[in-house]
Amino acid sequence: MNNTDLYNAAIKLLDDNRLEYEISNFDSGAFMIDFNIQDKFYCVQIYNNLIGISHITGSDFSTIPDISFDNFEQFEKELKGFISPIKR
Repeated sequence: MNNTDLYNAAIKLLDDNRLEYEISNFDSGAFMIDFNIQDKFYCVQIYNNLIGISHITGSDFSTIPDISFDNFEQFEKELKGFISPIKR
């Protein structure tokens, strides 16, 4: 998947799970999607056909994701692991 496909799939996944988010896009073609799950703050980063996610605490934000994936299915599984506890 290219950056745009990853972006569209990530947005759909967040929408399907009724999560609110804020989007930033950059001249480099990168995307950043910030969202909360309960009291936890996460950032999805999409660049160079990779998608990553970081759990943000305090001022520890980095441009390098905590974990990155080269296919959307792996990312989706990781994100659903964060979401599933709130859906029980």
